[in-house]
Amino acid sequence: MKKTIVFPLICLLCAGQRAPLTDALASVIPSTSIAVVRMKSLQTDPGIQWLLAKWKNRDTEHQSKLVNLFKTRQVTDFDIGVFPPKGNHSVCLLLSCRISNPAQIPLDVLDTIIKTEEASTITRSVYKEIKIHSVEDSDDEFRAYAVFENTVLIASDTELIKSSIDGSTIASTSHYLKAAEQLGEGGEGLFFADNENAKFVNFLRPLEEKWKMTFFLSSEYFLWLGSVFDVVNSDEIKGKIVFRGSDGGHIDEIRDDAEFLGETIRRKFAADSIVYTGSVEVEGSTVSLHFRLEGMESLWNKVFQQGLMSLIRPI
Repeated sequence: MKKTIVFPLICLLCAGQRAPLTDALASVIPSTSIAVVRMKSLQTDPGIQWLLAKWKNRDTEHQSKLVNLFKTRQVTDFDIGVFPPKGNHSVCLLLSCRISNPAQIPLDVLDTIIKTEEASTITRSVYKEIKIHSVEDSDDEFRAYAVFENTVLIASDTELIKSSIDGSTIASTSHYLKAAEQLGEGGEGLFFADNENAKFVNFLRPLEEKWKMTFFLSSEYFLWLGSVFDVVNSDEIKGKIVFRGSDGGHIDEIRDDAEFLGETIRRKFAADSIVYTGSVEVEGSTVSLHFRLEGMESLWNKVFQQGLMSLIRPI
């Protein structure tokens, strides 16, 4: 039986103010990233304000140490870049936060994000005049950070921060530029995955083993996957997911996956009284799934309780 899952939707459905996609990715996310998630207008958008309050106030053992940074109310928007596994990291991450007033972010708040009992000593180094703070021998998601101008970078290792400082960005790649054109201004948040040379497909494979499911049977036939979406309030989200085919020869397979994805969302969330409506459109080598979900509050509670990162750790 053909199976799929809603990984991009569950993990990434958070958003901010309306903005063209060309303005929606920070230039500091390196071009080597597999996927990028964008959240914007954290301090002004009602939907995001509700989500942040739920996340920051959860009393759970899975609460992220990042919550200390967001409780300062200085983060206005951020991007998360996802990168290939490295060393003891099954998933490598780079978080880029825009800060309204960097002077009000004490370094000890950032230190707590990367410090653990095993790695309590923080090394301070300088790369291209920017100070990088890092720890060794830690299994946590984040082991390094840097602050410059109005940006805080927090990463799985120092090399990701150095790549960000060097400036080769995903926003300048041909697939992203095409996604910017096709996704347009259809929502408040964004997800973009680059599948050139099967980058995204290879990232999905260990997750498929974890969940014993196949995400997209047509994954080898699309160049990129993108989504724009709007968190309307605590209960409703709407938007579209776009698949860009490598050519027109396998568009039927991609359309089948988009249709099945919509049906899987409907069935999977029915037990939580979430109502799904959607439709699929095909134009040239592009397939779009338009969706609306109502009754989302119970799902948000479950996701925050177990911790977002638990969804994408392969083991």
